[in-house]
Amino acid sequence: MAQVEQAERKAAWVVAISLGLLCVYVLVSAVYGLLVRSKPESSILGIGISAAALLIMPFLAVSKRRISRRIKSEALTGDAVNSIACAYMAGTVLLGLALNALWGWWWVENIAALLFLFWLTRETWEAFEDTRTEQDEN
Repeated sequence: MAQVEQAERKAAWVVAISLGLLCVYVLVSAVYGLLVRSKPESSILGIGISAAALLIMPFLAVSKRRISRRIKSEALTGDAVNSIACAYMAGTVLLGLALNALWGWWWVENIAALLFLFWLTRETWEAFEDTRTEQDEN
């Protein structure tokens, strides 16, 4: 059982760190996009992948959360957050492409990404808190 707990702790740290890195990436790319007035470019493959992620990732996140409660896995709970983040980012890509194509609103995707950071930062903070709490208990 000690090996499982150790693997769980390591996985929880990996999830927390990946969420932290995602926060940095979203912040830098959104601010950069606004500063250089970057317009979204579309491709059929990109649109297809984004649409698939928007449809599939929420179901995956719900399943991960359900299973994580059953097996009491903080790492899997954090990974469910990654799945929701993926769905949100796919949705912002599609929204950005659509609004840019319709009305030339190139900035929508970047603003949505910055708004997304409020949620993502809170989830990242909780992931790090959970890993620290778990470490203090052992």
